[in-house]
Amino acid sequence: MKGYSFDAEKHHHLYDGKRMYGCTSVLQHWGDKSGLINWAANCAVDYIESVANEMSENAFQVLQSHLDEARTAHTKKRDKAGDKGTEVHAELEIMMNNWIEGELVLPSDYSDVVTKVRDWMLINDITPLKSEMPVYSIEHFYAGIADGVIEKDGKKYILDFKTSGYVYTTAFFQMGAYARAIREMKAGAEIAGCVVVHIPRGKSFNPEKNTYWFYDIEVLEQGFLNILSTYKTDQALQKLIKW
Repeated sequence: MKGYSFDAEKHHHLYDGKRMYGCTSVLQHWGDKSGLINWAANCAVDYIESVANEMSENAFQVLQSHLDEARTAHTKKRDKAGDKGTEVHAELEIMMNNWIEGELVLPSDYSDVVTKVRDWMLINDITPLKSEMPVYSIEHFYAGIADGVIEKDGKKYILDFKTSGYVYTTAFFQMGAYARAIREMKAGAEIAGCVVVHIPRGKSFNPEKNTYWFYDIEVLEQGFLNILSTYKTDQALQKLIKW
């Protein structure tokens, strides 16, 4: 096997048969996750509240089975929301691909939010150039798949769709990694910045509140490389501890 390839089943990026660092794996432990921790705790409390038997005013009976279920309440809610998010993400990908092929009409059964994202792009003269684009850096030996590359006012930007409850700073560092890889793959390529398009769970898409543009792409590139260096060191230390 020569050159870059992607194992979709294992979700592994390979170069000459050797597994590359995945951008998502590198960034999964970065940033403040307090919002996610609070959400998980609230899921447990909500579950207990929904199943507890009220004995008297402000007094409830909670069984051990209730507590056991509460421990995994957040995973069930996450998986359910994740399924919906995956569906919307897939529709966005198809919308982008169809647009690139010259087709802007969406199927009638698509989510309203996909139509709103398409309309936002049309109104703002945003044109998709690439969708689900594999990118990789041989120099730093990492890879990932960019949701999209778009053009606005003659400039190119990395696009990232987030169908999660929160937007973390990792999304921006990830796009910095993609920009760095694209410039390595294509000499002379210019990336003016990036944009996160957030599709909040259970809410409508509002372009004024749910789109986040960032223009200092070189800062994000260097930031990712710093995190990658720390990640590699951590991996080496983990092997040392296991040894």
